[in-house]
Amino acid sequence: MFKGVIVPMLTLFDDDKKIDYSANEAQMNRLIESGVNGLFYMGTTGEFMHLSMEERKQFIKWAVDTADNRVKILVGTGSTNINETVMLTEYAQSQGADAAVIVTPYYLRLTQEELFHYYRKILKHTSMPIFIYNYPELTGNNISPHTVSRLAMEYENLVGIKETIESVSHIRKMILEVKSIRPDFSVFCGNDDHTINTLIMGGDGVIGALANVRPDVFVALYNAFISGDWESIVSSNAKVLKLMRLYDFNPVSMIALKKALELMNVCRNPKVRLPHLRLTEVEERDIQSILEDI
Repeated sequence: MFKGVIVPMLTLFDDDKKIDYSANEAQMNRLIESGVNGLFYMGTTGEFMHLSMEERKQFIKWAVDTADNRVKILVGTGSTNINETVMLTEYAQSQGADAAVIVTPYYLRLTQEELFHYYRKILKHTSMPIFIYNYPELTGNNISPHTVSRLAMEYENLVGIKETIESVSHIRKMILEVKSIRPDFSVFCGNDDHTINTLIMGGDGVIGALANVRPDVFVALYNAFISGDWESIVSSNAKVLKLMRLYDFNPVSMIALKKALELMNVCRNPKVRLPHLRLTEVEERDIQSILEDI
């Protein structure tokens, strides 16, 4: 079962905005050494929407080879084209990735029955462990616990869900309904400040972008929960809540997160691909203040 702290990785670029494999390897090693349980490449934070299909395939192979079985490697294979999703998922399986994370279709609004058949077709074509990625704020589609339950009952290789959703009650219903029929099914929150809520309700962990910046805070929070150290839980959770301010600078979170890594001397290049713009000098100073506060 997948559990703990899984980091949705930033994709670091060089001066020409090509994937900087050296910088990404340094960040990978830093996070693994901090004690995280897994790495998730090419999610929203990883700018999958800005990568070509060939770049995504190269990145999958690189991530699996470079991690060398030190932690679980999850890769985003979702697309608005279901045939591309199936193809990229099959490729990820052939390269040895531990799971594929497939975002709900986006742009068009779909019914629950349409979402069911979308994932059903993918699950029929692979034996690879699959995570559903539910992010209704960006995709416009919110998959229900009942739809996930139907899929989980039919396909054992549907192993979990990443719930990037503000509604705690939606996460609660997902945990109670799906785990009642599939106790091995993993429910992760995608919003960092829902980590402790999700764990207390019976969920399995967090796939939150702020762990790119301070993985130690999230590892400490998870370990404190497992050991029942409530004083440490409160202390670590307070740091998570302060780090949440990094999301306030730009609707596109990776801009502030990359700048934070640069200010911490973790990476030298905070560039993102167009259409996103740079932060202002005032915003950069505010990010420095948040890091110092933590």
